[in-house]
Amino acid sequence: MKRTAMGALIAIVALFGSAMARGLPQQATVAVVNDLGVLVGTGSIHDGTLEIVLSDAADGFVTLQFTDALGHVVRVQALIPQDGSLHIVRSGGAVPARAFAADNALALEVHSRGAVEAQSAPSAPEVFDGSTD
Repeated sequence: MKRTAMGALIAIVALFGSAMARGLPQQATVAVVNDLGVLVGTGSIHDGTLEIVLSDAADGFVTLQFTDALGHVVRVQALIPQDGSLHIVRSGGAVPARAFAADNALALEVHSRGAVEAQSAPSAPEVFDGSTD
């Protein structure tokens, strides 16, 4: 009986460990916060895609906070250099966010707030002023 219980416990720990190795939930909201605690970006994980929208003020070291529907939180340290790219900070250095997303079986989309606003802004209607020029 003890061997069966021990075997079941080992199997549960192995399954839990492999799930935790992926790290990120597959459905979550994302908050990007700078070192001063200011929200400098938002995003979500849905349909296999990690989408992050960064404000123009997003630079330097930030924390990505992933919150799933049950309120579980995963925090990841990141770096946004002056070129606006996103890198995940790991013990061996920084890796591109695209590689981090791929490690978590996710596609990645990163936008700047200005670019998103420009894409979503409706174009001005053309006004006919009556001239034939």
